[in-house]
Amino acid sequence: MQRARSLVESIERGQRGISRRAVCEYLGIGLEKFRLIEDKLRACGFPAADPILGLYDFKAIERWWNCRSRLSGDHPAPDEAWLAALDREDARQ
Repeated sequence: MQRARSLVESIERGQRGISRRAVCEYLGIGLEKFRLIEDKLRACGFPAADPILGLYDFKAIERWWNCRSRLSGDHPAPDEAWLAALDREDARQ
């Protein structure tokens, strides 16, 4: 039985569509945590899985996170709670 490809291997091969498990790997959270917060993520503009393929677009997720972290001027705009958390993290460093 062949092992599942890791996120890094998928990205290096140019694969854009990634599984929910790979999304969790990228976000640094477990699958159960993802399930618990998925609605909150979606409310903040997190990309949904493709309805036909059932895969998430890695580039869309990366763009979303860059916007949330103020690394991009694109939308969706980061919400105030996220910005406050980033400011607190910056103050600690």
